[in-house]
Amino acid sequence: MYVLESDGPSAIGFSVSKKVGNSIIRHRTVRLLRESYLNYKDIIPEGLRIVVVARTAVQGKGQQEVEDAFAHLLKLHKILQ
Repeated sequence: MYVLESDGPSAIGFSVSKKVGNSIIRHRTVRLLRESYLNYKDIIPEGLRIVVVARTAVQGKGQQEVEDAFAHLLKLHKILQ
């Protein structure tokens, strides 16, 4: 995860390379990440640009595991207390 402070509303982007898997797996990964972001959207302060880079370890993970990893990254970047 990369975080940049800027003016204006918060924005998030997801990067899932072909190394993660075929298009079905990549789209599923983006859906899982997007759902995780929506669960924490109200907590994330305004003015942050966030890019989440998915790694190959995400293959076969469920929603709860992806959400836990997303929350962990937010804590590492001191966005979530």
